[in-house]
Amino acid sequence: MLNSVLMLKKPLEELLHCIRERHDGFTSFSIKPSDDLVKRIDEVTWHAMQDFCDFLKPFKDATALMSASEYPTLGMVIPVMHILLQHIHRAIVANEGFRSRHAMRFATAVEEKLKDYEALVKRSEVMIAAALDPRVKGVLVNVGVNVEEVMTLITNDYKAEYLQAYEAKRQVLQLSLARPSSDSFLNLLEEHDQIADEPFAGKLNRWMAHAPMNIKQSSRDVCSWFAVNQAMYPRIQLMARNYLAPTATSVPSECASLRAGTTINKRRARLGDDDVQAICELQSLLAFNAKSRRRD
Repeated sequence: MLNSVLMLKKPLEELLHCIRERHDGFTSFSIKPSDDLVKRIDEVTWHAMQDFCDFLKPFKDATALMSASEYPTLGMVIPVMHILLQHIHRAIVANEGFRSRHAMRFATAVEEKLKDYEALVKRSEVMIAAALDPRVKGVLVNVGVNVEEVMTLITNDYKAEYLQAYEAKRQVLQLSLARPSSDSFLNLLEEHDQIADEPFAGKLNRWMAHAPMNIKQSSRDVCSWFAVNQAMYPRIQLMARNYLAPTATSVPSECASLRAGTTINKRRARLGDDDVQAICELQSLLAFNAKSRRRD
């Protein structure tokens, strides 16, 4: 809204000037030249609107990034929150840039509001997701995360929730390798399985020391990275699949509710729960296939 007004600055000034001076077809205009509505908009007001736009731009970008559902977002929550808080702090303490006291008060209020959410953002689940995201693990220290604490959380969670599942998966793999085969790929898996005897703590240390992805890379690249490197870190991949899958915001769920609302209308008011679910899933599948074709 504010960006649109800023783009109309010159046309608005010309329009108000024409009304005040009663020329270019505005001689019989219903608004009087003396009305407050046609007073010149001061530069202070334009500066304030520009300050608000500059301040809110990172929030718009963060909202678009974190509201997606087709790529991992939970691992980026902590870095995004840290960047926003740093942006707010720089805006408040800057000697130049903010020319509006209203914008300054607004930034202070936003900072206080975001700090109320810090405890929620730095929950154990979110910190684990950040450490399992190959883009974020390299910047954990820079965003105020205790790496040792997170590694302890990951180790405890692996022992409690994933150890038995991984051991069962290994047994299935060993049975496959026990059969005579000349397949070179199975031979490689057998060599890798010997490395898999490494304790989880050692595997986690190697994961944290492994060169991270560039944090500026697309979120979709995270899925591709694990698809290529899952053989190196099978246990990390097993956990990352669960921790990176949840969305960071409720926007995708709200969109699904809106789609269901458009499905159930006056002409289809007697649809059962199963029918509504099937229609919504079919719509999602068609939309996903359409996007995939456009990307291809």
